[in-house]
Amino acid sequence: MKAVFIIPNRNFVIDNNGRKAKQPARVPASALSVIGALEANGFETELIDTVDEGFDNEIEVSRDFYQFGMRDEDVIEKIARSNADVIMCTSMFTSEQACVDTLCKNIKNEFPEKPLILGGLHATLRPEWHFEKVHYDAIVLGDGEEIVVDLMKRIEMKTIQSTKNVAVKTDTGIYFEKRRPHIDISKWDWGIDTVLIKPDGSFRYIEKRHDSPIDSLYRPEKPSKSFILLNSRGCPFSCDYCGSTDKDGKRIRYRNFQKIISEVSYLYEKYGIRNFHNQADAFLLHQKDWEFLKFITEYRKTNPDLSIDNPNAFFLYLFFDKMNGYSLRTDLVDLLYDAGFSAITIAIETFSQRFNQKINFRKIPPEKVIDLLAYIRSKGMMTDVYMMYGFPGQTEDELKEDLNMIDKMRDYLDSLFYRSLLLFPGTTYYELYVGEKKKIKEIDYKAALNNGYCFGHMPKNFNLTQIPYDRLTSLTKNISFVDP
Repeated sequence: MKAVFIIPNRNFVIDNNGRKAKQPARVPASALSVIGALEANGFETELIDTVDEGFDNEIEVSRDFYQFGMRDEDVIEKIARSNADVIMCTSMFTSEQACVDTLCKNIKNEFPEKPLILGGLHATLRPEWHFEKVHYDAIVLGDGEEIVVDLMKRIEMKTIQSTKNVAVKTDTGIYFEKRRPHIDISKWDWGIDTVLIKPDGSFRYIEKRHDSPIDSLYRPEKPSKSFILLNSRGCPFSCDYCGSTDKDGKRIRYRNFQKIISEVSYLYEKYGIRNFHNQADAFLLHQKDWEFLKFITEYRKTNPDLSIDNPNAFFLYLFFDKMNGYSLRTDLVDLLYDAGFSAITIAIETFSQRFNQKINFRKIPPEKVIDLLAYIRSKGMMTDVYMMYGFPGQTEDELKEDLNMIDKMRDYLDSLFYRSLLLFPGTTYYELYVGEKKKIKEIDYKAALNNGYCFGHMPKNFNLTQIPYDRLTSLTKNISFVDP
């Protein structure tokens, strides 16, 4: 049996500076893990990444809001040529559900006899929303590796029955059993070759520089091959605005360390990949990440053109030694430099202690943050800070405190990404403020998704701060920047 795995189109907005805030087409972790599991169990696979293959195709959805990727009819044609028995698709981001469901509805109309399976973060958190739009045969909840193999075997036996971690829709409603415990990800291999190489033999992911404020410091000057690092799953923090812990758990689960090292060498030597982007939420929270950086440092002694980066951002507190009076960890900055980092992104989010529980600002005051940025710069690396506004109950004084700190950091920054807080299903903030008897009705939330609710686009009725909407918009306009 053969399964085709689809990465659907994505959204982007036109920012206040008139630039297209487009994410680059990068190797999808979901495809690597699911395809690897299927191939390890004898199933044939194929990948269709609509973002990579249709990056320059843009579809206007509403003012300043676009989709980009392949046309649905072209995806359907590729599915037909693949001769796949089963169709799989991923739904990662709530703001892109419309991209997923529109494509999958057209696919199901064209191939009604083929099982259509959905998975991903958003599909895990809100499977019922997807069932409202499309007749999916099954929606995978949580870790997908073991489930997709189980589903493929059930399909071979001509039956898809509900099992743990799978939601199905019947005449009597949506049914799913209690989710299984999180899996041991150390035993699974990735489907590297299938993901990287197209059926025609060409390499799939060539990263190019383009005019976008997102991850701008990590764009190559010339087109180059890249790959991702996802050494672990899980994050211990459960931030009020983040839903990844609900899917992946608080415990950090690490992939097989020897496999990771072997993969880096394999990708470097066979495919000439020189640039690796981390996507793990909790990078450096596990001791093995430190060991990994030391391996990279040694590897670069004979292969100095290898580099890694972390556009996902580092937690600020990692750079300060709690056991030594919160002194600056120059050893960590030095290690990142030796491992080939050219830029360091740090997640501060806000300097308001009321909203930021990850950083103790009495121990790590703004002056120490500036010392850190200055030291990173002294090593020849660029600096990037990630911050947010729009917290529930945020006052104008609290917002101005952050804006004042941005001004103080300005001379030490190459880039700043400042965006509005997003309400995602599965998060504390969503459960507090979205619902039938809450500030934002669910029907209004869904309507906003279809009209461009995403990073940088806050609808007026979604303003949870104590600051009038027009005033908030005025204060936060044109704060993000990237120095050339």
